[in-house]
Amino acid sequence: MMDGRITAAKLRKKYRHPRRACDSSGAYVPEDYCVGGALCMEVIGEKGMHFPDFERLLQAVRVANPRIENGWMDGKEYNVFRSKLTEVEARNDVGDFDGAWRALEELLNWPATSMPKAEDFED
Repeated sequence: MMDGRITAAKLRKKYRHPRRACDSSGAYVPEDYCVGGALCMEVIGEKGMHFPDFERLLQAVRVANPRIENGWMDGKEYNVFRSKLTEVEARNDVGDFDGAWRALEELLNWPATSMPKAEDFED
């Protein structure tokens, strides 16, 4: 595991070649991982999923950022958080690795990133 706080920049430097799951060979190949998989491998170890599902990615984000607790989020905040988590996966899946790293960095800094206000959601 890296020293100090986990950041997307540190992960990106260590895990330089993420791939889309559909580009993976299908067999276990150490070089095959996505952006979320890089985080999983870092916080869970080499046995971490290289192409994690939503729940495994959520678990890894919570390990990397212990400030994330459902208790302090209201429903709207939690939905924004889940959307950002989904964004990591979605951007990776289309090959937008820069966007996936940016979305992951926001999660690793959560809630330091600006939280939406209730009026932002009102019609």
